[in-house]
Amino acid sequence: FVNDGDACPSYTDRTYLTKAQGNDGVDWWKKQSGPRMLTVSFNAMHTPVQKPPTDMVPDPTDSASTCSNAAPPRNVVNMMIEGVDVQIGRVLADLGLAKLAANGRTIQPGSLDLGNTVVVIIGDNGSQGQMVRPGTESPTIGGKFNPLRAKTTVYQTGVWVPLIIAGGPVVAPGRSFD
Repeated sequence: FVNDGDACPSYTDRTYLTKAQGNDGVDWWKKQSGPRMLTVSFNAMHTPVQKPPTDMVPDPTDSASTCSNAAPPRNVVNMMIEGVDVQIGRVLADLGLAKLAANGRTIQPGSLDLGNTVVVIIGDNGSQGQMVRPGTESPTIGGKFNPLRAKTTVYQTGVWVPLIIAGGPVVAPGRSFD
């Protein structure tokens, strides 16, 4: 919430935080004109661990889940990640840079048109130890994930993050780097 005046009113938003962060970013963007930079820092993979609403991530059975910060269930973690994906698509659509497919959750193939806009998507600093799947083979890093070498460590799975940069001004697109 940004208040442009001197007063600082009390403000409570009961929206799922990932959705609220996307809404706030879009609202701010639409109030601006000319060149601008928007950073939307989704914090969904941090505590509190909470199942996203079913309008973001469908759960046909709307099954109850444990929301344990100490030992988060894999299905809730996966749904939280999917919720961020849904919001990235929605933000791009609301900014006029893409169109959503009929399901309202994914970008319609071939509709992404960034023009002069540069979009950077970067992950966080790895997974929390209790979210790491021990013993999972990972040919990319040549070994197994170890919960003791996850987030907050200097080991590979503590710093291994995705980075995507796309847009009209990007020179030599389609490159991939190890």
